[in-house]
Amino acid sequence: MQKTSRKKTWLIRLVVFISCLLLAEIGLRILGYKSKVLINWAYMPKHIVNDSVLYGDEYGISHYVKGHHYKPDAQINEQGFLGDFNYDSTTINNIRKKENKKIVMAIGDSFLDGCCSDSVADSYGGFLSHKKEYAFLNYGVAGSDPLQYKLIVEHFAPEIQPDLIMLNVYLGNDVMSYDRTPKPYIPLCYIPKKGSWLNSEPPFHIAEPNFVLKDFNTAVDFYQGWYTLRGKTRNPFLRFFSNSILFSKLYLGIEYNVKVWRRRKTGYRPPKNPPFTYQHIKWIADYCSQHGIKLLIVAIPSPIDLRKKTNLNSTYGFCFNEIPWTTPDMIQKEDYDGKKIGNHFNKKGHRKMAVYLHDLILQKLQ
Repeated sequence: MQKTSRKKTWLIRLVVFISCLLLAEIGLRILGYKSKVLINWAYMPKHIVNDSVLYGDEYGISHYVKGHHYKPDAQINEQGFLGDFNYDSTTINNIRKKENKKIVMAIGDSFLDGCCSDSVADSYGGFLSHKKEYAFLNYGVAGSDPLQYKLIVEHFAPEIQPDLIMLNVYLGNDVMSYDRTPKPYIPLCYIPKKGSWLNSEPPFHIAEPNFVLKDFNTAVDFYQGWYTLRGKTRNPFLRFFSNSILFSKLYLGIEYNVKVWRRRKTGYRPPKNPPFTYQHIKWIADYCSQHGIKLLIVAIPSPIDLRKKTNLNSTYGFCFNEIPWTTPDMIQKEDYDGKKIGNHFNKKGHRKMAVYLHDLILQKLQ
């Protein structure tokens, strides 16, 4: 009788335990979590197709493929940048002579490129490109960093000879942790048709600095191996249990932290206040000074900075040192489409930024 009672007790406990697991599994699915992945951005469809939006040139600069962009209203010129006219010397000289406009060369990342606005036309780069007072050349490319900014100035400014270079620096992820070198013919990102963008250079905590994923399929395999249970090296046991969100999160969380801990012991550690962002911005500032070009540097805070009320000067001053820079003080956390570093301006934020930059540009061009 006592044995039967014990068996019944353990059976009830088992049923309760399994019920709790099922309830947790259902709850996670309702909340939008995905199975087989550590974090949702790593989720991809079963058949992964390269969208071929970006290409790298011989200098290691990323461009958009003409006719391809993630915004349906985007127009890509012959130079592989956003624009409805070409950014070459003939076109720019005609604008100077016939329209009597000064030339603004705008350089930045996905913020300038218009990410997360309803359309390119609704982004602050789109607003500024239709101003009558100046010609706005948009060299914004998603995924860019200060090295790309420097390379663009080095290889395109001599032909364009702009009156003003406007450099947009996103404080959320433009602080370079190591001295990245140019990678000819390799774009900064690979872009699946469905799924998150994949950096061609993984972050230093999962790969050595300057380690490069040379093609789309290699990048897919690499990131799946780190963040999912769908990689080629996974055994049938893991593939079967990967259908559970709870199992996926638990197994991948432990595996990821162990791998990162091992790398932390033997891998690269960035210095405090790494100088690499400053070195590239300093090169741009010196180029402008030597060639009589005005320079406007605008640092965009992340939504995390605004939420935490970060002192931008004391936190990010090492990226600029003696070089003058400004930041849009009127931007608030409500002007972003989310709370994370990867989030961008919403429509309201883009409009506020456009007004702010337009006034600064006019002041600089006087």
